[in-house]
Amino acid sequence: MPARILSARVRACLGVLLVLALAGLGLTAVPASAATSSLCYLWPTTIVGPGHSATLTGQVLTGSHGAEPGVPVVLENWWTGAWHTLATRTTDAAGKAPFTVTPTITNGVRLRFGGTPDHAPCVTAMRMVWLSTDARVLAEAARHNGAPYSYGATGPSSFDCSGFMMYVVSRFGRLLPRTTQLQYNSMSHVLKTAVLPGDLIFFGTSSTGIYHVGMYAGGGEIWHAPGSGQSVKKQAIWTSAYYVGRL
Repeated sequence: MPARILSARVRACLGVLLVLALAGLGLTAVPASAATSSLCYLWPTTIVGPGHSATLTGQVLTGSHGAEPGVPVVLENWWTGAWHTLATRTTDAAGKAPFTVTPTITNGVRLRFGGTPDHAPCVTAMRMVWLSTDARVLAEAARHNGAPYSYGATGPSSFDCSGFMMYVVSRFGRLLPRTTQLQYNSMSHVLKTAVLPGDLIFFGTSSTGIYHVGMYAGGGEIWHAPGSGQSVKKQAIWTSAYYVGRL
């Protein structure tokens, strides 16, 4: 059995962000011959700050969408090509069961109900657990303060803007594409009002015209490799024409 990368209750890891999609999604399983169909749901949380855990709430509805209390449901994660059990809970009177998790890597999770003699099994779609080790990533970016800009350079002694982002996040196991536009296309996006330290700031007049990227450092500033004749530095964001990407 491969090592599991999430647990139902594990010690919180500093510098961890948990980001999940914002809406629950239920899938109806193919019912057994005489069983009533069932629906499984898994409600994600909002963003959880560094050093914290998050609670995911699963629910099982059966028949005419009535709650199914007192049945076991399983939270699973996808790892090395297979689903593995993280924790099992019994649903309450509303058919709900909470799971507390702390991520250690970006991963997918789902909720599974194994069924009963009267009700068919069901499973949710995969939920992505997005992990950002923001404090350590920012420390790595700051470590290169003063490194010269060089077009096409990807470190470790000189960088262009996208090469700088690619190098910094690669220190923590995340691979980014080479260009700013492809980097923007490769990640999830959040509103400016939801920006957090460690997010990437993509500059452009449209989402298909990205020309520069930096890492949000907090306080309206970014770490970036500005351009020819300059060096890596922390600088205030100078325009409102930007988009936010989340690792």
